[in-house]
Amino acid sequence: MQDRGVIPGIPDMLVMWRGAHFWVEIKRYGPEAILSEDQRALIPHLIAAGDKVGLVRDAGECLLLLDAWSIPRKRRVTVAA
Repeated sequence: MQDRGVIPGIPDMLVMWRGAHFWVEIKRYGPEAILSEDQRALIPHLIAAGDKVGLVRDAGECLLLLDAWSIPRKRRVTVAA
C-alpha cells in the first residue's frame, strides 16, 4: 500500500478518541506473527508522540485492548476469558 502513500510500518487500525490516537496492530497466531523491521522502527516514534500502540491477535483481544484504554463502545460485548 506504499504506492497509495501509506507509511511503511504504520499499524493496521487507528482509533481516535477525545483527541488522542490509539493504534492497533493485528497479527496472526504463529511464528509469522512478529513485527516487521518497519513496524519496530516506527512504533517508538508513535509512542514518543504521545500515541498508544497495542498488538492484538483477534477481535476478542481488540475489544479487551479498547477496554484497557477506556475507550467506550456503544454496545458492550463481553469476551469470555
